[in-house]
Amino acid sequence: MTSYAITGASRGIGFEFVNQLSVNPDNHVFALVRSLNNVQALQDLRRPNVHILAADVTDIALLKAAAQAVSAVTGGRLDVLINNAAYMESIDEASRTLLDYEGEDERLATLFTNSLTTNVVGLVKTTNAFLPLLRAGRVKKVLTLSSARGDLKMNMDIGDSTASAYGTAKCAINFVVAKYAIALKDEGFTFLAISPGVVATSINQPSAEQMGKVMEMITMFKKAYPEWDGQPISPETSVSMMLEVLGKAGVERSGEFLSQYGNQTWL
Repeated sequence: MTSYAITGASRGIGFEFVNQLSVNPDNHVFALVRSLNNVQALQDLRRPNVHILAADVTDIALLKAAAQAVSAVTGGRLDVLINNAAYMESIDEASRTLLDYEGEDERLATLFTNSLTTNVVGLVKTTNAFLPLLRAGRVKKVLTLSSARGDLKMNMDIGDSTASAYGTAKCAINFVVAKYAIALKDEGFTFLAISPGVVATSINQPSAEQMGKVMEMITMFKKAYPEWDGQPISPETSVSMMLEVLGKAGVERSGEFLSQYGNQTWL
């Protein structure tokens, strides 16, 4: 049996990882969620190979407890860790630039602190908590969700000065993934950072003003990818593509930052 642990698994892309991986009854799938009060969709899967565990990626004690729970089921090992949990600012906040916070220094600092704490420090805490199990596992793969907004060339190509905290955190994620890849290269690990693409994950319908800001973002992206139709892909499609990339990747690609296509074509 192959074992998987997915953070941020209660909805969106994280939920879809659980859904697709648990179709195979021979897989052990551990869905890590911040709160056990928001797991109805996971419970509705009604699959005995799905194990729901409480684990906030910023809380090392909860992460270690979750690792112990996984160990009790698998006999002390984990094959694949998927770092999906993330903090992303609102559409309104993400549309602002660093120059738009005059007189709001603490607000800007809090934005960066929240993004880096969850997206980067949380990644390190989660990976370290599960590393002993991964070392004992057979597959030894770690997938971390990144974003094209963390790619310097992409930002320069399209002239994107927005989403600074989020983009900074995603850029840092790519660096952390590379550092793990280097440190564990002799142990047969494969670490990948993958951008899922532009994915339709919003639960609530955006307001007209927010939709206008989304359209501005799409117009900006089309500067680099004029052939892109501007339509987001579904979580089902994104996850299927990422799992294919992960499945094909070996140690020789460890540390790379890739798109859902398995290259650096972001859209």
